[in-house]
Amino acid sequence: MTDSLPITTEMGQGSAAMERPALGPWARALRKLVGDRAAMGALALFLAIVLLCLAAPLYAEYVAHTDPFTSNIDGTITVNGESVALIEPSTEGLGLGSVPLGPTWDIGNYFLGADGQGRDVAARLLYGGRNSLLIAGASTIMCLVLAALTGLVAGFFGGVIDMVISRLLDVLWAFPIYLLAISRLRDAIRESKRLARLMQTMSSTAPTAAASIHKPSRARPVTSSSTGMSVAFRSTFEPACAGKRASTTLISATACFAVTPRLRRMTAA
Repeated sequence: MTDSLPITTEMGQGSAAMERPALGPWARALRKLVGDRAAMGALALFLAIVLLCLAAPLYAEYVAHTDPFTSNIDGTITVNGESVALIEPSTEGLGLGSVPLGPTWDIGNYFLGADGQGRDVAARLLYGGRNSLLIAGASTIMCLVLAALTGLVAGFFGGVIDMVISRLLDVLWAFPIYLLAISRLRDAIRESKRLARLMQTMSSTAPTAAASIHKPSRARPVTSSSTGMSVAFRSTFEPACAGKRASTTLISATACFAVTPRLRRMTAA
């Protein structure tokens, strides 16, 4: 009897270990997430940012003691025992304009400085994050509710209703992608036309420009070719100079270095 007791105990422990249920996918994922220090650190930082943004009204009222939506151009604050203006006149160049207060690194006294209207940048930053979170959260909840209702209706009735709802959602999800593709194609065609017009103008005026290099410099009237080239130059590069697209600006700046000396020689009076 005494020899059989350990055997029975060992068998009981083995059966208990064998009967232990396996971890599900969510439990395994949670265990891996908790074991990842980088992921947990990023999660803690994210939660801290969310809490700070949600507490923006509390920070503005009880910590910063300021209204982030009211201009305070003539206001002053005390920094290290000295009275400092929120907006100071500029001392660079001709002394025109004004310079807002920079960061004070004082948590309750314009921590990130002031903007051009004398408002607390830190409080406005938290309010901006709060608005972004509220908009994103509200849109996500609305999308989930509408998607759940639509899925329930399609699954409950089935048949033609399911097919119609599915096709409508396919069009809804595909429309932004096709719209973006069409807009990019339109921009590419427009750029190719401008580049082709520029290359055609440069090729038609290249012999005249090459001949003018070997001729002695003398005053001469502006020819029609030079006028056409200047018109093409302006029509091609003025939209880029207005800052519409970075790609156009890069192409325009590259071509500007090659064309400007030739254009100056041709339009010199």
